[in-house]
Amino acid sequence: MKTKIIAKIIASLLMCSPFACAEPTAQAGPNAAGELLQAPGFEELSPGPLKVDAGVWAINSSYPGGAVVIEDAKGAHSGKHYLAVNKAAESKTFVSVLPAQSFPNHGNQYLFKIWAKGSGKILLGLINLNGKEFLPPRAEDPQPKWFALSDDWEEFSVSMSPDGSATHVMFFIHATDQADLDDASLRSDGEVGIAPSPGASKNESSGDGYKSDFSKEEKWPDWKSPTAVGQFLWNKNQGHAGNGALEIAIGSNCPDDAVFCFSKYFPATPGKTYNAVVWVKAEGLTADAKISLAFQGKDAEKKFLGTPVMETVLLDADIVEGWQRRVLTFTVPNEGLWAKTAFLLCTIGVQKSPQGRVLFDDFEFFENK
Repeated sequence: MKTKIIAKIIASLLMCSPFACAEPTAQAGPNAAGELLQAPGFEELSPGPLKVDAGVWAINSSYPGGAVVIEDAKGAHSGKHYLAVNKAAESKTFVSVLPAQSFPNHGNQYLFKIWAKGSGKILLGLINLNGKEFLPPRAEDPQPKWFALSDDWEEFSVSMSPDGSATHVMFFIHATDQADLDDASLRSDGEVGIAPSPGASKNESSGDGYKSDFSKEEKWPDWKSPTAVGQFLWNKNQGHAGNGALEIAIGSNCPDDAVFCFSKYFPATPGKTYNAVVWVKAEGLTADAKISLAFQGKDAEKKFLGTPVMETVLLDADIVEGWQRRVLTFTVPNEGLWAKTAFLLCTIGVQKSPQGRVLFDDFEFFENK
């Protein structure tokens, strides 16, 4: 069924793409940071509906009102703009957006990433071109990938080496329902195997793990207890090995029983062993404070399974001045509630302190091979 849906989406793109009637124009080359996309964060685009023939990003013409550039700094992943993609309830047409530019192939390996949140799923994929002609997918070509969305911003990616007969490649993003998109990226290193840039995540869906030094701002989902007073911040001036860290800053008049945490979830499989590593620095906490690194199980729909919280903690007696490395290693059981695990929710946080602050840096999540 999914294969038929993907084929229908690609067919729609072939008919409606801005490249369908013209020779594709490749971007001149990457910018100083190695980025191939123009307007990757949609900041250069004017607020309003995305046009079919937009010069940088475009939408398939079967549903031209399905994507709108929104100006809202609070709603964006970063900056002020993001792209809201909405499939009309009465419409059976596919809503897909794509860079209105193609990229020379030359046998390169490409890594395409985008931050997204919303409902339903998004499909990330690659289309091969030879001149202005779209090449039909071959059996050996990499398949587009589906990703489930949630209310929190998450980064998704695909890494592909295009068809050898292609002269250009083009990536597309298809939404099944409502999706907010921001901070896309396309890079190529000219060979198989791309190392993520500092501050960027690896492909969360591939099992390759995740790593961040927070040298660039990242918006992790956060949670605090109803009466807690404090802020979740990105501290650009401090860090473990370089500037940049996540920070929980506890506010004045915060109750003693307050709980704060950052969270992120990762694909997981029962029977496999996973590791989370983070560097922690605490300042001004009270004697009852507890800093934790923890896992909880979620099912395929990202709902809590009711599993116990598996954690490693730092109590007051263990907290020293400066940075401390914390490691949590856990094998997901094949039985009980854990047997339905599809994701591990990882939380890093602090509780039981009415004052102080905690910095988190150089986070890693990976599977034991």
